[in-house]
Amino acid sequence: MIPAGAIAVETALGAVMVAYTPRGVCEVHLPQPGEALRRGDPERIRRATFRDAIRRAETQAGLLPWVPRLTEAPGWVRRLAQRIQSHLEGRLDHFDDVPLDLPESATPFEREIWLTARDVPPGATIAYGELARAAGYPGAARACGRAMRRCPVPLLVPAHRVVAA
Repeated sequence: MIPAGAIAVETALGAVMVAYTPRGVCEVHLPQPGEALRRGDPERIRRATFRDAIRRAETQAGLLPWVPRLTEAPGWVRRLAQRIQSHLEGRLDHFDDVPLDLPESATPFEREIWLTARDVPPGATIAYGELARAAGYPGAARACGRAMRRCPVPLLVPAHRVVAA
């Protein structure tokens, strides 16, 4: 899977990078606000974090070495950018209708966990064990946690809503 493009979405928390293919979103890189606060220079950290995300994506997914302007992205990507901005400003969005292009290297278990996690509504949480059961894998709580850590599209698959207990 080689992304067709990537965009930088400026949000209240910093830049979010979204890589996409014609089939859907294949990667999301969120800002690291904790680092910015610790080092005291949020703008420098935001830029460095975004550059690191692009480098990782280039290495891992063969991402093109450029990030087009948002106006050059397909309409559905521009609309997603607006939704991400609104969501990170506090107007919660479910994102369950956003098309995903999950990696071919993902296991069937990971895919099922990620897709099941998309059913968790905004503002709600679910435990790893509950999510594993809902996906048809009772007793796989630890594996569920590992799958959520490997998810390439956080926010669109709400890993932040899945908790230990």
